[in-house]
Amino acid sequence: MSGIPWLYRGCILAILLHHRSSLLCIFGAQNAIVITGCDSGFGEATSLRLAEQGFHVVSACYSKEGAERLQGLVALAVVCDVTKEEDIANLVEKTAVLLDAKKLKLWGLVCNAG
Repeated sequence: MSGIPWLYRGCILAILLHHRSSLLCIFGAQNAIVITGCDSGFGEATSLRLAEQGFHVVSACYSKEGAERLQGLVALAVVCDVTKEEDIANLVEKTAVLLDAKKLKLWGLVCNAG
């Protein structure tokens, strides 16, 4: 049973990525998506794919190395341990600054860490 949410999340994302050309027409390029757990795997791949499609992606990485790898490929790469309140506050603050500066709307949040 614990695997079901992962399955749904993966299916929904696969559908969104499959119809990527329609996404920007429907939702526009003035949207931001925050994704946690972006050091590798699903989070990193999702960050890169959505950034490729024109979304402003905020990638939260557990390690400094992960954030450095994504630097310049996404709108914002932040080191964030989601179990630490100060890291979450930093992520929220930096995301808010980006949204305000570029007049973006927060369109989605992918909780992939853990």
